Amino acid sequence: MKTNMKRTLSICLAIVAAACGSAPPRTPSVQPSPPTAQTFTGVVRVFEGLVVDGGDKAVGAAVEIAGRLLITDGAGNVDVTDIVAGSYEACAFERGWKRACATGTVPGPSIDIALERDIPPTLPVRVDGRFWTTDAGTFRPIFQSGLSILVRGPPERDAFLDQTRELGFNGLRVFAGDLGWAAQTSGDGSREPAVAPRGGCGAGALRLRRCADRRGLRH
Repeated sequence: MKTNMKRTLSICLAIVAAACGSAPPRTPSVQPSPPTAQTFTGVVRVFEGLVVDGGDKAVGAAVEIAGRLLITDGAGNVDVTDIVAGSYEACAFERGWKRACATGTVPGPSIDIALERDIPPTLPVRVDGRFWTTDAGTFRPIFQSGLSILVRGPPERDAFLDQTRELGFNGLRVFAGDLGWAAQTSGDGSREPAVAPRGGCGAGALRLRRCADRRGLRH
């Protein structure tokens, strides 16, 4: 009886061992990688003043978009690479100009930002001999004449402003009317904000005085 039980147990163990030995090895499962989102390049254009083709662009302005801080190139533009499709807000700021923002869609047209000159409020002026006096203090005007500066291009205009400051002048006379010899019309007076001194209104800034004839009278 015991012999039969031992024989039966041996046969069962042999069958189990054979079954285990013949089982195929398991292949490890591999999870597929999630699809990579398609990316695009957006373009931000920063203007000093109105957004117009051929208008004055802000070179070296800081641009915040998609969590990045970028700097505009020599054309006043910045490329925002490797961003997914969607709506983005871009903000730009430059010394002497107010921070401004604009929203656009990528992919899509460029996001255009128009900066507005950061000009302090006008104060009443009292003239005392050669000095101008306001509630903020006293100022002695030593002005340089730049009558036709409104029709000059940005590089030439910036060089003239830098030279004016280096020579010790603290102000600039600008003619906003018609100047036949300079091919300037009263309509060129709209470019005046771009002539306002670079670098804000702190130490070393230039003041701007506007002149006009009857045809180009500015109010």
